[in-house]
Amino acid sequence: MDVTGRWARGNGQDGVYISAATNNTVGFATASGRNLISSNGRHGVHIANASGAGNRVHGNYIGTDTTGMERENSGQPLGNQDGVHLLNSAHSAIVSNLISANLSDGIEIEG
Repeated sequence: MDVTGRWARGNGQDGVYISAATNNTVGFATASGRNLISSNGRHGVHIANASGAGNRVHGNYIGTDTTGMERENSGQPLGNQDGVHLLNSAHSAIVSNLISANLSDGIEIEG
């Protein structure tokens, strides 16, 4: 997203990628701690190979603009390929996120 949160400027791959790392938190329970994770070519948040790690995705807008709408000013969708993808990542939590308009899965859990 651009600085206004209304125009798609995502990454070609993942918005946030965590691999084999423990006790990370993406986002926070308040609006000021919220991340806007949209328009990425792959996953909005991808947590891989972090079994027993205690990673947490909390309070984010994933696949939307800053207001929670799912289209940019030109009408194009703001979704990622998948909103949140957990791969072999036991003990991870996805809590109180707004996840919308993703091209495939909102949340995908594998392994």
